Amino acid sequence: MSLTFMPPSRSELLRLIAPCGLYCGGCLAFTGGAIRNHARALRDLLGPNFEVYAKRMEAMNPVLCHYQDFSGLLEFLSLGSCKAAARAAV
Repeated sequence: MSLTFMPPSRSELLRLIAPCGLYCGGCLAFTGGAIRNHARALRDLLGPNFEVYAKRMEAMNPVLCHYQDFSGLLEFLSLGSCKAAARAAV
């Protein structure tokens, strides 16, 4: 079986590559990307009260003492911060 590789068209490349040169779909700042979507899903699954549980469980799971830092990073990832025009088209 022979598979023919068709390189992407110029317009397709321009749609997938941001002015910064990064691939939008794999970028943590892309507002429509998988990283943002998964971060939002995790943030929503943990819910607004998980910090209380994390504080209470620190003695059993010391890594949870860093939950507030993790929560800040998760919030940043869930927002998507890139405003590049190319990213809006993906």
